[in-house]
Amino acid sequence: MSNIKYYVESTLISKTEVTPIFNGAFSFELEQDRLYYTHKCKGKLKFIDADYELIMQHKDDACEDISIIVETSCADNYELYWRGKFKIFDTTRDDPKWLTVTPVKDGVYECFETALKDKQNIYSDDSADYVTVSAGHGTRDIIECVSDTKAWSTIGSITGLTSDPFPLESAFTLPDYPTDCVNGEAGYYRRATELHITLDETRVHDILGTYRYMEYVLLSRYVRWSVRLPCVGGVPTPPTYPSGLIINGVQDVFPLLEDDCAGTGMATFGTAGSSSVGDYTRGRLFGDILTQVVTDLNCGLTLVSDFFNINADNTAPNNKAYIFAEEYLHNLTLHQKSDIKRKDSTSPSKVLAWDVEVSKLFGDLRKLFNVFPVISDGTLRLENYSYFDNMIGWDISDKNISTEIDSSGNGLIKTENFYYADEACSALFKAQEIKYNCGNDNKDTRCEIISVDVAFIENTNNEAEINDTGFVLISNKIRAVNNGSQYVMVSNNIPLRWSELLENLHVYGRLYKSGELNGVQQDFESWKPYEKAKAFTVDFCCDDVWSPENLMRTKIGLGKVQEAEHNIYKNTLKPKLLY
Repeated sequence: MSNIKYYVESTLISKTEVTPIFNGAFSFELEQDRLYYTHKCKGKLKFIDADYELIMQHKDDACEDISIIVETSCADNYELYWRGKFKIFDTTRDDPKWLTVTPVKDGVYECFETALKDKQNIYSDDSADYVTVSAGHGTRDIIECVSDTKAWSTIGSITGLTSDPFPLESAFTLPDYPTDCVNGEAGYYRRATELHITLDETRVHDILGTYRYMEYVLLSRYVRWSVRLPCVGGVPTPPTYPSGLIINGVQDVFPLLEDDCAGTGMATFGTAGSSSVGDYTRGRLFGDILTQVVTDLNCGLTLVSDFFNINADNTAPNNKAYIFAEEYLHNLTLHQKSDIKRKDSTSPSKVLAWDVEVSKLFGDLRKLFNVFPVISDGTLRLENYSYFDNMIGWDISDKNISTEIDSSGNGLIKTENFYYADEACSALFKAQEIKYNCGNDNKDTRCEIISVDVAFIENTNNEAEINDTGFVLISNKIRAVNNGSQYVMVSNNIPLRWSELLENLHVYGRLYKSGELNGVQQDFESWKPYEKAKAFTVDFCCDDVWSPENLMRTKIGLGKVQEAEHNIYKNTLKPKLLY
């Protein structure tokens, strides 16, 4: 049987040993949408006599924290088992006889969760250097074209235009533009259009009377990114960097815009991101932001993430999630959304635009990338679900336990749907649903602050559908240029569209073993255990090594701890496992 000591401590009380009446029960409980467990005191501690008088020094300051420290020892060396806190405000008492209270855990996870809610600014340094992200590499060419005039009146169509006084862009065709205007066949993309009323007046018709007459032109901006390279052996040779994105096994290619190998010996290629308007000058390195955020939480934590390549220690599994992350998620940049919507504005976002509840940032990381924070020995590890999958701990397969299983499922969810903070986006970025074979309910997963469809967001035609508040995350490659480096967005940010994220990152930890993802029926790489077994009790001595995060091997199989009760007096552990 282990030896147990209790202490109380506060600003008014030096660390003093006490002897509360207590049942010895603590619990480990898996928190919702988390991979870590809270360690809770299950019963009330009752303080009497001198212990009661000691604590009542805080009677006139009912909201002052009082620490309760529990230490255990198998021999003579006592070590910290649990640390909690309470206030007089939390207690029940009968003056001057006794006082009871259930203290709350006071540990690093509690610090972390509280700080996430309290921290409101993810980047406060106004003088910080900004990172410029290019939509492509090479040369950015812009051509602006003004169409021929079209007209409208209230007495019918004059030039064949529909009677709608605010026509669609589709009402203007290429023949409406000057003959020397680019037509998109040489790698140019029409990325910005403005409808201008050039004449709006009241006229009088001899027979029909007074009517309104209007004339319009359409200003279109065509853009392309291109690079001019020497031909090799008389053959046009495309650039090798950035490499382009492989989608469904097909390599994103660099289109050949001009073959002049026979003349100048040069060829011109469109480069990755050629359909985007241009540079985004006020980005910040996402890894730097996450590192600063964790430091500013003031919980004494150091951030480590193989997934995002932050202080990486190369302990990640070799699977599709981490292969994808290495290719597309190691050079992320974060941008205030208004700086994307109006990237050429002379009034960019201010520091206050970066004010946001940090818990929303961590929540969006879970929704986008299926990543979770886990804390151990002063390190906050932020990794994909697959990093923590199937770590096996205690083997008690020789114990005789009940094999009764409740297979009622993971909340009976039929479909999961995923959305960015701005639900409006292009068809390319919309997600296919994840559909399961069981259940009836729908589960929506919505980001709160992050969107990614850069081309849609910066298109002035979509301005009304996109909020100014929030952020845009961009996937980049780094290109060496002029003894420095250039951040180049990968293929219009396609790696961050839902279909790519789901297929590569969310096939781990699904609600069920199989289902339909992006329209394809498949067995998932892993799933959250959902078959519930009955709780059982085993001996648990003070020198036994056990962690609730690890799977337990029983005669049923490998079980994940849903919750477990540990009694420090009885030296027992009573887990409830999911299979």
